[in-house]
Amino acid sequence: MKLRINYVVLFIMLSEGFFIAGFALENVLDYSLVIGITLQIIFVILASILAIKKQKNTNRTK
Repeated sequence: MKLRINYVVLFIMLSEGFFIAGFALENVLDYSLVIGITLQIIFVILASILAIKKQKNTNRTK
């Protein structure tokens, strides 16, 4: 059986993980919150791009 990975869901979960890690390490590292939010924004943008590409591909096959 071939495993299909939904990259949109993966990127959204990674973005939330970086957001939570940024808040969790706020007292340990000086710029952890800034880094966590920046990485979250990057992964949300990547997830949006992949979702738009997937939507365009499904419209072409119909």
